[in-house]
Amino acid sequence: MSNLLHKLVNRFEKMDKRLLFLILNALAIGLFFFVAFRYNYMHPDNMGRLMFTTPDTKQYQTVADWMFGKSASVPFATTLRPLLYPLLLGSVWQVSNNPYVFWAVQFLLWLAAINLTALAAYRFTKQLLAVVIAFCVMMINVSTMALTFYALTETLVIFLLALWLMLLSTSDLRVLKVREIFWLTFLLALLTITKPIFQLPLIIFVTYAAIKNLRQSKKNLVLAIGLIPVLLQIGINANVNGMVGVSNITEYTVKWYLLPQVYQARTHVPLDDARSVVKNFDTLETVRYLLEDVGTTTSAFLQNVGENMTGACEVFGYYPKPYNFTRFTSIAHLVLQILLVPAVIFMFIKRQGSFDLHLKLIYLFSLLIIFTSGISFNEGDRLVIIALPMWMVMYACVPIGLLEHTSSNRLPAPIYSLDSSV
Repeated sequence: MSNLLHKLVNRFEKMDKRLLFLILNALAIGLFFFVAFRYNYMHPDNMGRLMFTTPDTKQYQTVADWMFGKSASVPFATTLRPLLYPLLLGSVWQVSNNPYVFWAVQFLLWLAAINLTALAAYRFTKQLLAVVIAFCVMMINVSTMALTFYALTETLVIFLLALWLMLLSTSDLRVLKVREIFWLTFLLALLTITKPIFQLPLIIFVTYAAIKNLRQSKKNLVLAIGLIPVLLQIGINANVNGMVGVSNITEYTVKWYLLPQVYQARTHVPLDDARSVVKNFDTLETVRYLLEDVGTTTSAFLQNVGENMTGACEVFGYYPKPYNFTRFTSIAHLVLQILLVPAVIFMFIKRQGSFDLHLKLIYLFSLLIIFTSGISFNEGDRLVIIALPMWMVMYACVPIGLLEHTSSNRLPAPIYSLDSSV
């Protein structure tokens, strides 16, 4: 197996990089439009209908309308939906309210995200095989294709995360430069005001960077400047909604999904009745109730994680073939995530090769996205699909990193390798 992988690596290294990317992009665009036309996404009637067909899309539209002066009263959705995605939506809508225009923007973000992820995989490993793995596995994910036709944050999040990974691949986390600190922090801040779940990765990275540069005031100042998007979001919420924080979406989700789910499991009442009972719980009551029966809460939480990791793309509900294919790809990703565990442990112990401090951070962030999805259910693959760029980098880098450890014919070294000083 090692010899076969090594032969593949050598074969791909003989290819011209630009030609390879050109071929891969042509395949991606062709596949996208095959799926789009095959399932009538490009039809004018469907294009206009689908863009704002779900409750979440309507909330983003409502916030965008308020931001651009089309609504005088402050909508409740502003407490749940941070402002970056509605800002993008409203800005495009100012140019043209034709749904094809906003879809085109999201299509370009989708294509750019695939290229940035593949480029990050290459920069981490210096292997064109990594480009092929990351690009191909990511482009065949039809869930991300379908989501470009909906006014939902996933496409923007995947793009921003891919851009963050590409910048991370050119940085040395052990000795971060000023501009690297700014851009890595700034992009995580943008992710946070798009999808608040990225508050956790942002806190981890900022804490790491602050401790690493404790006595360097210039770097800490730049770190603070990178947080400006989050600070602006918090300030707007304080001024408009009288609340402190980026969003109330986590509290809302727990009280609409996990809390009534646990209540239902403990009392055996219908879910709607459980929601009626717990909807007026305050934060302290919610935490207390969830901790009263840790076993039931943990069971519900892990059940949700499992369902989210194996869920299909719900927007394909009317088309069995792509719906089942998205479920298959979700299950395949779950299997690959499980298979990564021993490989990651092995490479952690070895502390050398391509799986260095960067990929440890990526792996941690990926796990955070997976497990925080446990507070919700019936969302298909939407809650975890945003981790796709991180998974692609892992799939590309870990096998090549293992090959570096096991092969007597050493591969070209990655940009940054671990050493005993880390």
